[in-house]
Amino acid sequence: MGDTSAVSSITNTVATCEGAPSDDEPVPDTVGSGLTHLGDGNWQFNWKTNRGWSGSCRNLRVRLTGAPTLEAVTFDFR
Repeated sequence: MGDTSAVSSITNTVATCEGAPSDDEPVPDTVGSGLTHLGDGNWQFNWKTNRGWSGSCRNLRVRLTGAPTLEAVTFDFR
């Protein structure tokens, strides 16, 4: 998978630091380069972290085109 069209959405959710997500909200691409395929199965997504996330945990969720589930990673901003 090396085409950015394989990714249908990138969103974030507020999460408890134990991992329970809430509603999705879009992740703004405020850095400019967004999603980039680096080759060898590696990807890079640049975004500017919202200052309001300080002291919270967030799930970054990626939905692949045609996939029924989301892949997620949790970040702790405490």
